[in-house]
Amino acid sequence: MSAEQIDLSIVVPCYRSGDWLGELAEQVSAALEPSGLRFELVLVNDASGDETWNVIRRLPVDSTLSGVSICFSIRVSTGRQCVECSMLAVNWS
Repeated sequence: MSAEQIDLSIVVPCYRSGDWLGELAEQVSAALEPSGLRFELVLVNDASGDETWNVIRRLPVDSTLSGVSICFSIRVSTGRQCVECSMLAVNWS
């Protein structure tokens, strides 16, 4: 679905949320499909250490659902040391 076709984007940060993501996706679809709005649901795994990303990847794929996984690490040192930060974003749709 291209951006000009979307009426509503719902972005959900997901941290240790695997247990309820399937139900969330179903409820969003059930609530919005009758409205006629063109919508997308983007589930963002926010570096969750549990099974959240695997749950997102197992959800049924359709044009309204996509997932992004953000993995990051930050190392902070004392004194005048620099802060090291790395981030990886992986899109699944």
